[in-house]
Amino acid sequence: MPSPASLTSPSDLRLTTAIVVGLGLLALFLYAHPYGGMHADAEVYALQALSRLYPESLRGDMFFRFGSQDSYTVFPPLHAWLIGRLGFDQSAWLLSRAFLVALAAAALLLARACMEREQAWLALALFLLIPGAYGPHNVFAYGENVLTPRTLAEALSLAALWLALRARWRASFATLAVALLLHPIMALPALLGVAALRAPARAPLLLGGGAALGLAAATALAVLWPIGPIDIMDHDWRATLELLTPFLKAQQWWLPDWQRSVVPLATLAVAVIALAPGRGRLLAATALAIGAAGLALLIYSSFVAPIVLLVQGQAWRWTWLARAVAVLLLVPTGAVLWRRGPNGVALLALLAVGWYGSEDALGLEAALCAVAIAVLEFGAARPMRYLWAGAGALALLFGAGIVHLIGFTERLQLAAGAVAVWWLVFRGRRAWLTAVAAFGTATVCGVQLAATLAAPREPDYDVVSRALAPWQRRIGAAQTVLNFGDSAWPWVALHRQSYFGNVGILFSRRTAMAMRARNDELQQRAAADLAWFSAGRSADRPAPSLATLRRLCGAPDLDFIVAPVSYPVPHAGSGAPAPFDSLYLYDCRDLLAAGDDRA
Repeated sequence: MPSPASLTSPSDLRLTTAIVVGLGLLALFLYAHPYGGMHADAEVYALQALSRLYPESLRGDMFFRFGSQDSYTVFPPLHAWLIGRLGFDQSAWLLSRAFLVALAAAALLLARACMEREQAWLALALFLLIPGAYGPHNVFAYGENVLTPRTLAEALSLAALWLALRARWRASFATLAVALLLHPIMALPALLGVAALRAPARAPLLLGGGAALGLAAATALAVLWPIGPIDIMDHDWRATLELLTPFLKAQQWWLPDWQRSVVPLATLAVAVIALAPGRGRLLAATALAIGAAGLALLIYSSFVAPIVLLVQGQAWRWTWLARAVAVLLLVPTGAVLWRRGPNGVALLALLAVGWYGSEDALGLEAALCAVAIAVLEFGAARPMRYLWAGAGALALLFGAGIVHLIGFTERLQLAAGAVAVWWLVFRGRRAWLTAVAAFGTATVCGVQLAATLAAPREPDYDVVSRALAPWQRRIGAAQTVLNFGDSAWPWVALHRQSYFGNVGILFSRRTAMAMRARNDELQQRAAADLAWFSAGRSADRPAPSLATLRRLCGAPDLDFIVAPVSYPVPHAGSGAPAPFDSLYLYDCRDLLAAGDDRA
């Protein structure tokens, strides 16, 4: 590393800039994307992979019994192959990190195609920092910290758009083909985007007209002559989805859910209005149209015709692409607005407030005000001299309201810090400022790396699985385990069937009905105590009685229960490391044999 004296020399600014950018992005990556372990949909994809390694037990799980979404992706066999060579935890960590790096690289390439090199680095920093959550209830986000094929499909989708902007059509469609094989729902909006970029002048007519005709034909078929998934989803299936997956209908979305979707679309609208004709503006218009179409299909399937294919396709998830592109285009759009003068600065402030409040309060109003002001500012025949004053007042009002309601968030503070460091490096015009930024960034990166290495980790599932070998020998391959709180336990650690996993219900009506029946069975037998079991232990309530477990064991097809309580009947401790050490395995035959006097 060069000495501090040489860092202040203008001749070494290029090396110093590389140090700041490289270490800064590494620090942001480590902070914003720590490995999330076995949570959320990582459980589902782990089950799909493990079912190929342990087919004698897991293939009988309810998730696979009537068909599942693993038929739509080539990822599970690839993951299973890697698990067989590296182990479960090592393969999951390696793939999740590799997919995120690929996503960051694709985002940088796409940004570089639409803006200057300096702006592209700042755009990548914001892309790493601004949360990628889209849609309802914070269920989904691009750039997930857990292992799913969605992240790699997102990376390939952004790469396909980059190739399309450079008119490399064969490579773009080949990249999209791989993305579709990994996750068709995530890749479909990128396919539409590449098709629109292929013929931008005719895209509104071809895509819009084709979509309208296809939707009308599908609705007519679903009503008059249903064929496969071109059918109206029946009431029982819809009711089960509302109970177990409460985010598929527009009626179940809350205000923050709409804000999370509308703020990126409003940002893209401002970009279309403000940016000069070119790749950035074309990309913004394409992403805006795709995101708006996805929300329109959500509303259509919720209020007009709940066609099975539309509900399963979850077109509202197309907004992931709109959000990702909106974040990347914040930088060039902000640069144009900043140079516009007071009106543009006020408009930029409203956009910033919109993103700041997109999760909790006032984001939707601020973003829509930004769009209205952009239309007036850029579409007026002559400048509006006093517009900036009103826009500034609105920005201060929204800002004050948000600070009062939700306070400051760490990631947005870091985003402001990233912008400040970027200005010091690329706009400071003084070598010593760049040197200070370099050493400061190196320090922050070192601290973040140390914190990452020192952060507590969950025990490896490979270790836990070996510790549970006695349980595996006791539970037959065709038997079912009810585990409270973490449905991944029977699948990942025990390699046994889970009684209730709440997965696969969207893509199979029979699975949905079976899961609904099991949920109703559990509620009927122990509704008052299910929350206690799911939480593990509750200090303000006594543990459920043994009679509760006996009632649960009366449920059909249930063989074993894992519970965080030691009852006076034969059972087996886990022997696994914390926090899985205080769990106990109960054979339902032993529980049913226990008399009421021991309850």
